[in-house]
Amino acid sequence: MSASASEIFAAAIQDYKRGIIIGSQTFGKGTVQNAIDLNRFLPNSPQKLGQIKMTIAKFYRIDGSSTQQLGVLPDITFPSRFTLMDFGETSHKNALLWDQIGSTKYDYYTNIPDYIPKLEVRHNLRVGNNEQYANLLEEIAYYQEHRDQKIVSLNEQLRREERKKLRAKEEQEDESEINGDDPEGSNKKDNKGKKEDLLLDECAYILGDYILLSDQKLGLYRDK
Repeated sequence: MSASASEIFAAAIQDYKRGIIIGSQTFGKGTVQNAIDLNRFLPNSPQKLGQIKMTIAKFYRIDGSSTQQLGVLPDITFPSRFTLMDFGETSHKNALLWDQIGSTKYDYYTNIPDYIPKLEVRHNLRVGNNEQYANLLEEIAYYQEHRDQKIVSLNEQLRREERKKLRAKEEQEDESEINGDDPEGSNKKDNKGKKEDLLLDECAYILGDYILLSDQKLGLYRDK
């Protein structure tokens, strides 16, 4: 759901290779709007005529590509409920298209992309054993299954069974939220009473892996 200025910031971090972008594809709002007061054209009008919002410019990354519709693609993908939802600039029929202009001259800050494959392997191994992560994938799969379902049975017994399963699923989710077992970890609390965040914790692990991998002077990290 990151959009507009936050996308530009993430793109700059990624293009200059100053950090690792983790998450899902961003919103894709690469345009600039300005509200124009209609009374400026009819200054003597006693009525307030309102405003019209006009698109006046587009954002471009330093490599020349636009964030419009495409957004920013993460270096390491973390699944989200929003990836299956119809949102973003691509969902708007009249949205401007993605395009590209000439790149500007710029220097890389680090060689972070060289570490991404190893970081991704360790990330996948780590979340593969995480119960909260498994619950999140299950919830996303459940949403996709019902989103893609285009047929509704007219059989009364079958419909009652489907409704029963749906209510049981909703009750289970409600109970999980009450107990602090939200799949994305936003409600779960640790033994100190602080809220846990599965994505934030995983970002910290990835950062730790990167520090160990990139620090050649420390003999702390060994590939097996």
